Amino acid sequence: MNCWILRAAVVIFLWEMSCSNSIRMSPAGHRVARSTNSSRDEREHVDVNPPAANSCVNVSNSEDNETTAEPAVEVDESKFRKEFLTCAKSPVECQYYQILPNKSVFVPLYNRLFDTADHTIVKQVLYICSDFLEESIDDKKFSSALDTVSIVGTSISLVCILLHMAMFLSFRKLRNLPGYCLFSLCVALLAAYVLTLLSYFHYSGAKDVDCTAVGGMKAYFFLASLFWMNVMSYDIWRSLRMATAKLRLTGDRPMLVRYAMYSAYSWGFPLAIVLVGVIVDSSPGSDEKYRFTIERGSCWFYYRQALLVYFVVPLVVLLVLNSVLFVWSFCMIVGASLNTAENRADLWSRFLVCVRLAVVMGLMWFFGILAPLTEQSWLWYLYVLCNVLQGVFIFFSFTFTEKTRHECKKAIQGKKSSVIPTQTSSQQSTSV
Repeated sequence: MNCWILRAAVVIFLWEMSCSNSIRMSPAGHRVARSTNSSRDEREHVDVNPPAANSCVNVSNSEDNETTAEPAVEVDESKFRKEFLTCAKSPVECQYYQILPNKSVFVPLYNRLFDTADHTIVKQVLYICSDFLEESIDDKKFSSALDTVSIVGTSISLVCILLHMAMFLSFRKLRNLPGYCLFSLCVALLAAYVLTLLSYFHYSGAKDVDCTAVGGMKAYFFLASLFWMNVMSYDIWRSLRMATAKLRLTGDRPMLVRYAMYSAYSWGFPLAIVLVGVIVDSSPGSDEKYRFTIERGSCWFYYRQALLVYFVVPLVVLLVLNSVLFVWSFCMIVGASLNTAENRADLWSRFLVCVRLAVVMGLMWFFGILAPLTEQSWLWYLYVLCNVLQGVFIFFSFTFTEKTRHECKKAIQGKKSSVIPTQTSSQQSTSV
């Protein structure tokens, strides 16, 4: 067996020495890995375009290579990790992987990116560690369970947000400036959650979902929700400042004018960020890592640098601003005397609710950004939990309150009282 491998290595080595430009990278667009450990059924459920004739050499069809295969050409070992040099290698045919501009390799079936130190390509055949193939099975099980939890959690948040929006539209007393701001936040979250569900359906194989459009709009609405949270933080600070300074709210701008200003800020800034990303993405001379490129699998940012610039940086800036406003508001509540005890209690209640909502939103994105960087599965579940808590928290903190329940009772009693006189008058008319 070893003699046959040695002879094959010598033949391939001599062939490499006699030919120039023998290794050409396959330009296939959508590829799936075929490994020695993967079953035939695992490959058949993926839509793969077959490679052109003689475009690559299939080194994994041989019966002798059914276990593991080693690269047959000597390479510079200094550029590889020690783990890669010592592990058993498995081949991946050229039509089943994608070479990125930074020379790293992406294998869609495993949803895994291999950098230059973790793979080698010999005669268009990719070699990766066989140990990873066993780990990928557990990763798929985790991904399936997480997707199920995410879909259920997102659906729960959607229901809670829809209930709050229905209550807001039903009762006029809820339509004050803080109520309008929270309603706009719910609109942004509602759109973002619907787009998130669409991205899950796209990942599961729905071909009628435009992932680029879904990813761009999802980024926009999540950014808008963050800006509306910033508006709510500012509005509670403004209310406390005016109350502690004993300023009259009637001397302020009309509610609809201020709400229009808030809307221009909260919807306009995210739109500007997305437009900048689109302009950079369409510029031929721009760095690809900073382009607003949407990954077709998850309908989210493809490059981490772009995610950092267009989403993480605005997120961090807004969280810092919210923290400053909350600390400032707390100091005003503690250190100043408000006009009335009722006014103090109302502002204090609004302040605490806004702080809790901001903490839930901040923790969600903290776990959502930290999870892919650390690749810890428990962080993903915390992210999903915080995602669920947003809608549930909004419903129980802003909707299912004593004030709202009182309005519901009044509405129900009003309907009953309107029905009873009608029944009485009808009975009197029949008796006469």
